Formats: sequence, C-alpha cells, structure tokens
Amino acid sequence: MTSHSALKPNLQKVAKPYCRHEDSRSWWQLANTLIPLFISMVCAYWANKNSLLMGLPFVILGGLLITRTFIIMHDCGHGSYFKNKKTRDLVGVITGIICTTPYYQWTREHAAHHQHSGDLDYRGRGDVWTMTYSEYEKSSKLEKFLYYLYRHPIVTFGIGPVFLFQFRHRVTLKTDRALERRNVHFTNF
Repeated sequence: MTSHSALKPNLQKVAKPYCRHEDSRSWWQLANTLIPLFISMVCAYWANKNSLLMGLPFVILGGLLITRTFIIMHDCGHGSYFKNKKTRDLVGVITGIICTTPYYQWTREHAAHHQHSGDLDYRGRGDVWTMTYSEYEKSSKLEKFLYYLYRHPIVTFGIGPVFLFQFRHRVTLKTDRALERRNVHFTNF
C-alpha cells in the first residue's frame, strides 16, 4: 500500500517547464493588449459622437482590455514578466498608469497580501477585514453591523473595488517609501 503523500504530484516539478521568462511572449501579450485598447478607445470616442449606443461595444471591449492591462501590471509586480527587472518595472509603471493604479505602491501591498493572507496575526495591510468568532462576539452592535456591511457582496465586489482603485490608490500612506510616493503622484498626474 502506498502512502497518501506518494500519490501527490510534485507541483514544482510539474510547473517547472512553464516557469521561465520568454520576453518575446511578454512583448506579444503587451502588443496584443495595448494596441487593441488604443484602437477601441479611438473607436469609442468617434462612435460616441454619433450615438452613445454605437460606442457601447467599444467601451465594453476597452473595459475588458483594461482588465487585461491590469493583469500585465500584476504579473510584472510578481516578477513573472520579462527577464530584466528594469523592463518589468517600466512596463509595470506604464500599465499601472493606464489602469490608474500606482505600480510600486500596489505591488508592495499585493506582496503583503500574498505573504499574510489568511494569517490573523498579520492583519491590516493587503487583506480583507476578518474577525474571529470571539472577536465578533465581543464587538458592539455597530461593529457587527459594519462588519456585515463590509462583507456584503455589494460592498465586496462593487463599492469596495471602486473605492480601492479610484480613491484609496490616489493617496500615499505613512508606510510608503519615497519611490512609492513619487509613483502615486506621477500616476495621479
């Protein structure tokens, strides 16, 4: 009889062939995202002059391409885009500006999110507000209501992301480094 751990695949071994930088693929993904994004923006602008309804498909396409642009910025922040860090950071800053998200500040907060996600000893940066059962039981009615409101799907998937990306990332924090502060101001500009 084999042990349970012997049946588990070695995920590092399985993933290894896919864990390499291919700059040509990175440049291709960047081009096939940003060029159509620019074209959709131009088409939306011209179509909206005639009819808002005519421009709607281009706006929807642009929204999807902005999401893809954000994913490129995200991957630059994880170091999985381009071999050269300077190239990766430059592309991250540019795609961050397109997405109105300051690359350096967001990357550091996102790294903290990955490092401490789900660890109740490290709450407060890059995480979703989580209370233990005993914390919830000890909290006031107002705190319980605010917690319920915060965790509600309309806030979590609607209001929260709009607040985070359109307001929260417009300001610097005391914990931001000088590079992150400059990047926030440059992105805002």
